[in-house]
Amino acid sequence: MLQGMRVIDCGTYISAPAAATIMADFGAEVIKVEQPFTGDPYRNEHPSLMALTTVRGSDQDGGAAAKDRISSNWVIDGRSKKSIGLNLNSPEGKKVLRDLVKTADVFITNFPLDVRARLSITQEEIRALNPRLIYASFTGFGEVGPEALNRGFDATVWWARSGLMELVRTGSNAPTRLPPGLGDHNCSVSLFASIVLALLRREQTGEGGHVGTSLLMNGYWSNALAVQATFCGEPVSRQPDRKESRIPLRNAYRCSDDRWLILSIIQDQRRWELLREALQSDLLHDPLFVDPASRAENAPQVTAVLDRVFATRTLKEWTERLRPFDVTFGPVVEMHEVAEDEQAKANGVFVPFAESDLMTVTSPFWVDGFEKPDPKPAPRVGEHTDEILSGLGYSAEEKEALKGKKIIS
Repeated sequence: MLQGMRVIDCGTYISAPAAATIMADFGAEVIKVEQPFTGDPYRNEHPSLMALTTVRGSDQDGGAAAKDRISSNWVIDGRSKKSIGLNLNSPEGKKVLRDLVKTADVFITNFPLDVRARLSITQEEIRALNPRLIYASFTGFGEVGPEALNRGFDATVWWARSGLMELVRTGSNAPTRLPPGLGDHNCSVSLFASIVLALLRREQTGEGGHVGTSLLMNGYWSNALAVQATFCGEPVSRQPDRKESRIPLRNAYRCSDDRWLILSIIQDQRRWELLREALQSDLLHDPLFVDPASRAENAPQVTAVLDRVFATRTLKEWTERLRPFDVTFGPVVEMHEVAEDEQAKANGVFVPFAESDLMTVTSPFWVDGFEKPDPKPAPRVGEHTDEILSGLGYSAEEKEALKGKKIIS
């Protein structure tokens, strides 16, 4: 769908590079610009490294296993990209990037604004080289204002600054950190959307543009219901301890096998009666629970009774029992079970790498009539440098000179 489009991924870690990954999922040629030899530090940002051959298969020289090891984080966010090892701190490296920019449709970066100035990759400098280029910018706090130069990660901005971290804190418990990449991967979809809008405008006007988003914008958007309530003068408080929940039918319950499920049931009488029929417990016929008002007034007692009921069967037994009654609930899935999610498999959420049986997670949407190409394995540092420079017209002698100065790898 994006075949023939060239995208330069000139960023690091997750939010901006993952937007480029989405573009690669839909067929764009994505060129990852990274430090020569060592590459993007995100390549090693995981304590558990897997053998590169898991994705690539055997080497071409007779089947010897590759010795490279690669982070599982890099496997997903570096997939389907080409890599050029390029020293942007050097005048020669900056020239190579400028030559590359002239051939590109989209330039994506999340380097801090002061770093962009030092590397000569500000939007003014980059767009001056190619008026049709879309310059896609991702920042922590936005591009203006007193905190524009501040550094941030999804944990500190998307999660903590937005109020999300405080709202999911229960009782007197300490605030909880978010899993790695949770905010970043959500933000990458926003950046991708801004790029697509700019490409649509380019179709209409012939001109490129400057688009972007930030951890701050996405954090407040993710927490927009609570933020809007604050604007409207409504009180917003963090989640209570589950035993003190004001909405027991939207709570989590432990089963007899120490597994958990979560209910998410609208508070009306018909749905309560469906749940009661499914659970088949005399405890739920208490006069305190006769209608929505009484259940709300006695919410801790309802939770305590449901705790006793759900503790009598396993998660599997409750799943089989609740499904026929159209009760809205979900198992709290453990990570070792995710790969066997049959519903995810049926809907193409998990896809194999090209020429490999290793699975990965596809970008979170589809387009009718378009089949995403199989993702390709994440590249080695500088794996495509020679190919890219040849395409830009660099001679063998010029390439060797750049290698000799360690400008490329």
